[in-house]
This record gives sequence, structure tokens and C-alpha cells, in this order.
Amino acid sequence: MSQRNYSIMRSYIRIAAALVIVMAGVTLKSYTQFPSWHQYTILSSSNTADLIIGEASGERAFQHIVEMAGYARLRDISEFSGDLMETEYLVKRLTEYGLKNVNVHRLGTTRSWQGVSASLWETSPSTRKIADLVESPLMLASGSADLDTEAPLVFADGALIASGFDNLDIRGKIVLTADRPGTVLPRALKAGAVAVISYYSPRPLENSLMIPATSAGGRGSGQPGTVFMISPREGEYLTKRLLSGEKIVIRAVAKTATVDAELQVTSCLIEGTDPDPEEIIITAHVFEGYVKTGGNDNISGSAAILEAARVLHKLIESGAVPRPSRSIRFLWVPEFSGTIPWVAGNREIIDRSLCNINLDMVGLSLAKWRSFFVLHRTSYGNAHYVGDVMENLFRYTGETNKVNSVVSGSRFFRPIIAPTGTDDPFYYQIESASGGSDHMVFNDLGVMVPGIMIITWPDPFYHTSEDLADKCDPTQLRRTVFVTAGAAYAIASAGSEEAMAIAGEVAANSIKRMAINYAVAYDLIAGASGENLVQLTKQVAGKIRGTALGEIMVLNSVRELAPEDKALASSVDAHISGIRRMSEEQVRMINEAADGFASVAGIKPVALKSDNAEKVAGGIRPVIKTPVRDLGYRAYQAIIGRIPQEEMAKFNIREIADPQEAIKLVNGENSILDIKYILDAQYSRETSLAALTGYFNALKQAGIVSF
Repeated sequence: MSQRNYSIMRSYIRIAAALVIVMAGVTLKSYTQFPSWHQYTILSSSNTADLIIGEASGERAFQHIVEMAGYARLRDISEFSGDLMETEYLVKRLTEYGLKNVNVHRLGTTRSWQGVSASLWETSPSTRKIADLVESPLMLASGSADLDTEAPLVFADGALIASGFDNLDIRGKIVLTADRPGTVLPRALKAGAVAVISYYSPRPLENSLMIPATSAGGRGSGQPGTVFMISPREGEYLTKRLLSGEKIVIRAVAKTATVDAELQVTSCLIEGTDPDPEEIIITAHVFEGYVKTGGNDNISGSAAILEAARVLHKLIESGAVPRPSRSIRFLWVPEFSGTIPWVAGNREIIDRSLCNINLDMVGLSLAKWRSFFVLHRTSYGNAHYVGDVMENLFRYTGETNKVNSVVSGSRFFRPIIAPTGTDDPFYYQIESASGGSDHMVFNDLGVMVPGIMIITWPDPFYHTSEDLADKCDPTQLRRTVFVTAGAAYAIASAGSEEAMAIAGEVAANSIKRMAINYAVAYDLIAGASGENLVQLTKQVAGKIRGTALGEIMVLNSVRELAPEDKALASSVDAHISGIRRMSEEQVRMINEAADGFASVAGIKPVALKSDNAEKVAGGIRPVIKTPVRDLGYRAYQAIIGRIPQEEMAKFNIREIADPQEAIKLVNGENSILDIKYILDAQYSRETSLAALTGYFNALKQAGIVSF
């Protein structure tokens, strides 16, 4: 066939194909148009995903929330003499579901302040109950002292409080305020008040009944004062009466106790087939202290992993899905106070654990409460593919459970909806590393089990009396169970083939993250003035390089799934080569763009040359001498304690965005300059190379690293 005829034939084919597409569009409207990710998950087969989705029950998870935190509950003191109610419930359900290795780990005790009884009554000019602890367990601020008094009520605004109650005699009186009680109490006590009643609320205009969880000086602190919390509605009512000149007398009674509360961690294990299996650890805190209980924070997370355990156990035991080679461990913990000693006492488990998936507040009705389901990845210092596995399932759920006039018409492609839940779209976002929950313990320098967190945020009921089961949505809970169980199972069952798929997922996400970073870099230099163009170009080039180095660390983490497999090694190496080339090309394009902006500004072209300090730092590759896991949780504090003060005085550690992260980035390959680049890629505040070099020299002097 001649070239001309070949070209004509190709044109006909294009026209015919276009007509087919148009005709299909007329018949099927937009239903043939959809991104490729509608059809796949990182799970080994779509059938596995369908089985997990089908078995997952948002209603079961919701029922667990209702059973454990259906209302704001005043914990009875007698509960501390045995298993706490939540512990009993978890053990009962896990046993009922047939899970094995169900244990309650008793990890010592902690001193816990508890309200026993409390009430506020107006005794003059009328007799009226204002509040009672049984009705509202947050009406007595944590740490409050015992009290039994009858006294006049006086109102104090912010200016009066700031003045130390000048020109107002509050001796022997109860102060009513809309300010934070922690600010008011010490000044009120100093001026002679007997108690404080506060109607402070984070969102008084949105919810006039909301009472925040507050403290009168800290649990068990012995603070000699008592704070009562009432709703904004009640507080405004009393304030208006006082400001109109009415005289109000209040009887205030509080009885408290300080108890030894046992730290109880409930666990179960789905065993893998390997003789000495690696583990995936799934956590949720079922206790956040013992005063506050919350439907979303965090009984929702505890309920979701309870349902995830049931789902995986049933599917595996029935033979619907193969038993994974790795084990999956579930932990219900007291937040931080139980996680820390469990980690410290289970070093052998920590050493064989691949990652941690932490659920903290996962049940909110997203559309109703204008929230998002958020995934917080690991930092590059604990780089790991678990974030990308979870992101894949977030994306799958989000893209198949949304309504878009172009992509899906008016339907979900693969609905994940609970029978009694909403049929809202799945609103989600992927973010960088964050703290604030138990995954921080696993990500600690002395633990180094890569941990991610999933959370519904913002939460308008966070740490308030309105954090109840009714704010949660069975549909959101079902989706949470799917992404949690799906991610755990995908990692636990991954062999060579699945590992290669995970590597591809990481690489694809790496390209996306690098592209976003490039767009930010370009925007920054486009807005630079002539004076700072050179320095800013150098800075954003470093961020580009740092992002690539961090992404390479994430890619390298996939090797642990099949460390001896040559095909996986070759695949990861190929992805890494691509990331390096992309980084070099991005830096080149940024440099060319900077030259263009320099030309417009009438200044010399930008030359990205290393100065002497950068050359020196680029030639130093720190190596950890002491295994940080030997130092245990909070290893960073132990490391800093080893550095002599005279060495610390040689640099300003505050000029390093995250000194602990800097140590995590030591892998024998990253130079000090590389570590600066990776820090700069993750933080808005630039790290000083001089300070970072001084820091590593100090670590060397302390015997922590060698060069």
C-alpha cells in the first residue's frame, strides 16, 4: 500500500471511529466516558473489592457506636474495678464473631479525675435546676475540686477579667462568664470567687446547646477551684437577667474522685500463612481519657475497625478470599497513654510490622456537616507505600461514588451505600503527614513503623457535648470499613505481582505529586522580584530535587514486599530512573523559565551553581550508628540529651524545620544537602543548611551518626 493510500485509509478509520463514538454518545449519553480508575483497585481483583464492599456493613458499625457512645455517658466509679464498659463490649463482639487471639492487655494504671455528681440550682429569686452531671457529663470541667456552696452570681466580661476584676467585688461569689474557663478561673480565685460558671463555646451561634470538653487545671492537678460549664443558650439567659439588674443566687455542688484507671488495650489477630509473618497493625483509640466519650471521636474509628475485623475474618474463614501471607493485627487503645506502653512492650511485633493504619474520627455524614474524608500520608522520613495503597482505595471510592454531568450522568458507577445511610457523594482529600493521634507513636523515631491516619475533618462537634452517634452516617462508615479492610488485605496478601502493581501506583502518584510541586515552583518564580529571583529559583529547584528524593524513598519501600524478586527490583529501579529524569527536566525547565523572567526584569540569567557550603554538605552522607529502635519511643529526646551543650550552642536548631525528621532521613544514601532538600520539600519554612550541617556535626560528636 502506498504512503498516500495508507494516509487516506487512516483518515477513513478516524472518521469511522469518530462516528461510532458519536452514535454511542447519542445512545448512551455520557455513560461511556469515564476515567480508567473507575474500573480498578489495588486489590488483586475487582472481585475481592466487591466481596469486601458486599460484606461490610455500615449499620453494624453504626450500631457499635450507639452501643458504646449513643449518649453522653457519666462513667460510674465502680467501672474502674474491672473491665471498662468499652473493653467488655469489644471482647464480647470479637468473640461472638469468632475471631482468634482476642486479648486484653493490662498496661499499668493512670490517675484519672472523675466527676461523681454535680448540679447547679437557682435558689433565688426562683427555684430552678440549671444543670446536672448525669444529664450533661461535660458540665463539670475536668480537674474541678469538690464544692458545696450557695452564693450570688455575678457576670464578668473579657475586659473585667483582664483587669483582675478591678471595681467589682467578687469575694464569696460565683462568676458567670462567656470566656474560656482556664483564663478566668485563676484570676477569679485570686480575687476571692468561690467558683466559675462558663458558657464558652467554640461555635455558639451555630449550636447554642454545645458544651466543650474543658479543664479546670488538668486531670489530677489538685487545682483548688471548680468550673461548671453550661450551654450558650442558658448562659445568655442568665447574663441578660444579671445585666438588667436582677439578683440571682446559685447553689453549686460538685463531688469528684481521683481513681487509678487501668490502661486496657484490646486486640485480636488475623493470622497470616507465613511461618513468622510480618504484620499490618490497625489502630483506633477507644478511650480519650475516661471522662469524654464521643460518637465520632473516636468510637467511630473503634467501631469501624471492629467491623473491618469481622469482615476480613468472615471472608477468609469462609474461603471467599485466600488467607493472606501476612498477619493483620487490630488494636483498640487508650489514646497515646495505652499505645505508648503497648509499643514499648512488644518490640518483637514492632520489628516485624510493615505499617500502621490509624482511624481517628471517621464516621461523620460528610455532606451534612461539610466535612471531608482525609488521608494523612507518612512523611518522607518514614516513607512508605501504605499511603498510596490507601489513596488508591480513596480514589476508587470517590470516583465511583459521585455525580458528575459529564462523567457519570446522574448515577454512581459502583455505589457503596448503606441501606439506612445517605446516598451522598464521597468527598475526600489526600494530605501530607499530620500528627494528633496514635499513628504518631508508630512514626516516632524510636519506633519507625510507617503510620497513616484517616479522619473526617473538619468536625463541628469535636470535643463537645454534641459529639453523639446521630452525627455519624452508616454509608460513610461502610466506605471506611471498605478502604480500611481493603488496604490491609492488599498489603497483607501482596506477592511479587501485587507488589509490582503497588510500585506502579506509587510511581503514578509520585509523578502527580511532583507535577503539583512543579506548578507551585513555577508560580513562585513567576511572582518573584528581580532582586530575589536567583535565590528563589535556587530554593524551588531544591524543593523539586527534595520531592524526587522523597518519592524515591517511597518507591524503595515497596521492595520489602518481595525483597528477593528480580522482576520487582527491576520495576522499582525503572520507576526510580523515571523520577530522577523527571526531576532533572523540571529543574532545567524552571531554570529556563527563570532566565526568561530575568530577561524581562533586565538582570543577568539565573545560573544554578552550588556554593562551597553546598558542595561540602553534598559530599557528607550520615549513617546511623545506634539503631534508633534500641532507644525506644521518644528516641529523639534521648538523642538530643546526648549532645553536649557546647555543641548545641554552635548552631540554631530552630533554623531546622524538623530536627527529628532530619534524623529519619538518614539512610546512608542521602547527603546533608539532600536532607535539606527533602525537608524544604515538606515544610513551608526553609531549613538553614548551616544549621543542619552543625546539627549533624553535633550528632556525630554525640556518637549518633558517622560520616
